[in-house]
Amino acid sequence: MSITIPRGKKSQQIRLGCTHDFGAMLRGEVGKLARKRGWFDSHRAPLSNVLMTGGKLHIPPVDYRDVFLPAYARDILNGEEHFIIERATERSRWFADFDCPSSTHLTEAQWEMVARQIHGALTQLTGQNSCVIVLRAKGDNNSGKTGIHFIAPDILATMQSMLEWRKGIMDGLTKSLPDVNWDEVFDEAVYKGGSLRMALSSKIVPCTAETHDARCCGGSLRTNAGRRYEPYMLLGRDGVRRKQSEKVLATNAQLLVSKTSIRHGISAHGSSAHDAPRKSAKPTASDALKHSGRLDDVIEGLPPQHRNLMIVDRHGSRLRVDGEGARYCTIVGREHRSSTVYYVVDEAQQKAIQYCWCRKGDCVSRGGVVKPLRSRGVLPSGFVWG
Repeated sequence: MSITIPRGKKSQQIRLGCTHDFGAMLRGEVGKLARKRGWFDSHRAPLSNVLMTGGKLHIPPVDYRDVFLPAYARDILNGEEHFIIERATERSRWFADFDCPSSTHLTEAQWEMVARQIHGALTQLTGQNSCVIVLRAKGDNNSGKTGIHFIAPDILATMQSMLEWRKGIMDGLTKSLPDVNWDEVFDEAVYKGGSLRMALSSKIVPCTAETHDARCCGGSLRTNAGRRYEPYMLLGRDGVRRKQSEKVLATNAQLLVSKTSIRHGISAHGSSAHDAPRKSAKPTASDALKHSGRLDDVIEGLPPQHRNLMIVDRHGSRLRVDGEGARYCTIVGREHRSSTVYYVVDEAQQKAIQYCWCRKGDCVSRGGVVKPLRSRGVLPSGFVWG
């Protein structure tokens, strides 16, 4: 596939040194926003990202998809290089990391078969249909390794579940391609560590030159290896390859990073001694149920198209949702081409109203379906009514 997203700045030298000024290492619009909004402050939010150049980001959920990801995509389009790893959330979009040594060379047709095998296995394991996005990082001349990332954006699971599903997926792959050592190729460390390098982020590796001077790493002992994960192929929810959609992903960086971000919901996966927990708001609901974060656990009588939606975050009384059916709008009685819906809750009247982001016709001036809140329903852990 022809990738038309800019490939970043030509310089391969990344000066790391011993400085602790992580803000200086994070460039572009993302760096400016991180300093302005306090994303380096561990007291603001749980750990969301690790910088391969050094440092960590603690991006609040309200900023992540609507501020950080679009800024990251714009930086890439402007030729800025980033070296960012995403931390998984408590329930993340399903993902997999395949690392193929030079001795394991698969053709595009074989990778398509692998993608279809994974799609079928996930459907059988979860009972859900999801598109599968495949990203590839081509190997360099020295290592010859090829990296492949698979992301199923409509399937949410814990790291433990993904780790358990790994064996079933490998069993199917072994039957299809028995000559490949899938246990070696299918990396399990990403589930134990709960992290994945972002699409279009380059990789930092140790410098192998004998003299670490300005011609290589500038004395930092680490250098930019490139190897960005870029769009390779995409299977629809029916498991059929969608080449037209692949072309769209290859030219739309913002759509690509939005669809391949593994983070979902609000609870960060794991923490370290250096990651201070965020203080939760004082509950105002009489009950404190913990649940999966499904919209249906909070609002009664949802239309069938919205019953599997997941709550992504809350801003004031507004609930932003994601998942299959998120584009179905009850105001117009059909799916929008791109705009998604959201719900506004009114605790005083114990009701919720559906609105959408479309700014055309009736969607601008009125709401859609009005449904009651569940009597004992609360938002997922970390969200409260009031």
